Amino acid sequence: MRPYFRYPQRSCERNQYPRTAALAVTVDVRLKEQVQNMVKQTIQEFGQIDVLVNDAGIGRNGLIVDLSEEDWDAVVDTSLKGTFLVCKPWAGI
Repeated sequence: MRPYFRYPQRSCERNQYPRTAALAVTVDVRLKEQVQNMVKQTIQEFGQIDVLVNDAGIGRNGLIVDLSEEDWDAVVDTSLKGTFLVCKPWAGI
């Protein structure tokens, strides 16, 4: 059985990173190509990934009987498929 996440002991050492840096990338998480470009850009910038914040999500207000299939697809694709597409490369799948 392969672990989903790896936490090397060295990553827990205090003061390992004297400077901290972050990269914010605007990407449509529903689109695999944009997610792959984000991964490439991040690796080019830092060489490795220490933390991933996957915080994309949308919602549609109203009753389900008034919700269009297009709106439903947008919610599911962003909140569910987007999470899958973004987490997959970082998990080493």
